[in-house]
Amino acid sequence: MKENFENIDLDISLQDFIDESNHPEQGEHSELSFQNIDDSLKKLGDEKHIHDSQNMKVNFKDGYSLKMEEVDDTTLLTVTGDHMSDITLQKNFTGELETIEIEGENNQHLVFKIPESNITIDPFLDGRVSSYKNPDQQKMVILKIGTSSITTESGKINYAIIQNFAEIVLQLRGQHYSTIIVSSGAKGLGRSLLGDRCSDISTQCLTAIGQSHLISIYDDIFKNYNLITSQILLAYNDLEYKENIRNTILDLTEHRIIPIINSNDPVICSDNIDIDNDKLAAAIGKIVNSSHLFIISDSGGLYNADPKSNPDAELIRVVPEINETIDALATTTSGSGMGTGGIKSKIIAARSCLARNAEMSLLSRDEISEIPRIVADPKYQFNGTRFLK
Repeated sequence: MKENFENIDLDISLQDFIDESNHPEQGEHSELSFQNIDDSLKKLGDEKHIHDSQNMKVNFKDGYSLKMEEVDDTTLLTVTGDHMSDITLQKNFTGELETIEIEGENNQHLVFKIPESNITIDPFLDGRVSSYKNPDQQKMVILKIGTSSITTESGKINYAIIQNFAEIVLQLRGQHYSTIIVSSGAKGLGRSLLGDRCSDISTQCLTAIGQSHLISIYDDIFKNYNLITSQILLAYNDLEYKENIRNTILDLTEHRIIPIINSNDPVICSDNIDIDNDKLAAAIGKIVNSSHLFIISDSGGLYNADPKSNPDAELIRVVPEINETIDALATTTSGSGMGTGGIKSKIIAARSCLARNAEMSLLSRDEISEIPRIVADPKYQFNGTRFLK
């Protein structure tokens, strides 16, 4: 979607502009407000003879940009830059604004008056602020399945699981929910296809080989249910293009097409990138503001101890908040050793969901037929863990 903004390039930093937005008559220690920034931008627009000062973008020398636009009679200011994700500042109907402090380079801090409801923190993006214009929550379910759950013991794709997914998509559609699938399995499928020849080939190559076969299996099975699939591969840096991702996914789902999403492993250097499909599914849910995330894995839920080493471990059925006790249960590896996630990634994903009042559930592949019931009833009991506020 092409942006229609008039651009202004300034040879100062965003911090300098923010500092200059304090009006001298208010004193050296005057509190920065939305109105100060709003007034400074309008004045700048007049000085630069901008025709439409309500829709302009100011680019600063330190890589940040400040976009000003009018949406539904409300002024929105959006800050973007190399060191933080999108931040949206919006006046509420009373004019009251909360303060958020954003740490920048060299221990500098950018302080804005900002509505708290428009701010969320991405725990898997180094704690950077990531917010958009607070759209209504979508009736949308994300199904994420891990490598060990979608493959058989021999490493081949479990066709019955994908068939179950197609049936769930139809049931959820009957409940007026759209569905997105985040699917692992490309690496395992690539290894299975190559057999003995895969011993000296890279992970990136294995996923490149397996991905085309993975999406064709989804496509072939879903066609039997008159369902059309699409493929989206995302690398870490692609998450910066939130608007494009959101527009594409919502356009697909509005046309009753199922997005099949996977991490773009062939172009990701695994040595310095820490994002797996658990975190990716949570990030997608945040971008489209989905209502539910289901993570299907061999763990089948969150336990108060490692069930593989402790036979007395008990399943935690409901988690209303992520506290120190829950964090202490995190591990850094996946249960099967086949995937890249683990309980730690799932807790991070759950924190992201709870931060925006969305539900997340952990369950095994034996429980996936329960998903439509879980969506329909927040109190429905199943053999897994539900994270909800």
